[in-house]
Amino acid sequence: ATARTFPPLSSPQEGPTIGKTIWPKNDQLASAAGDYTLANLAAVTACGAAPTDDCAQTFVKTFAEKAYRRPLTAAETTSLTQLYTEVKTTYTTVPEAVQYTVYGIMQSPQFLYRTEFGTNQAEAGVMTSSEIASELSYFLTDGPPDQALLDAAKQNKLATAADIAPHVDRILATPAARSNRPARSTIRPVARL
Repeated sequence: ATARTFPPLSSPQEGPTIGKTIWPKNDQLASAAGDYTLANLAAVTACGAAPTDDCAQTFVKTFAEKAYRRPLTAAETTSLTQLYTEVKTTYTTVPEAVQYTVYGIMQSPQFLYRTEFGTNQAEAGVMTSSEIASELSYFLTDGPPDQALLDAAKQNKLATAADIAPHVDRILATPAARSNRPARSTIRPVARL
């Protein structure tokens, strides 16, 4: 659990920073996600075509947890609620508040960067369950954790090898994991000493 060396197997898309050449693409993707959410509001939010504030804010918080790959902190919940409220005040509709809050979530550092700080950011140590879930998923699939892995992390059921093994087996059987394997030509045998 203290190892922090599970890079994606072959992803050229991931790096330590998002620079000025990548930012416009991220902004366009975030905007497109917000637009898609607005155009498909009933299907995406499960709140219907005219959602209530309560349903819309529940969707926003649930979406943010999936996007951040972990439970929200109290400060993040407050920030998202503030963003939603300010957008709703400016545009006057719940659907547009959802659209622009989704846009904001997808531009946030919590979405754009994976972190492996652990329980104490000041020193190396055991990673949180959410960090383990994220690291495991990106290592095996080059993508975010699925709902089963997120649920296991939320319940602190990724603490031991015995906890993790069934998830590894389950994920390895998915198309995402199979397509993330390195090509045979890139695998080199380890020289024997």
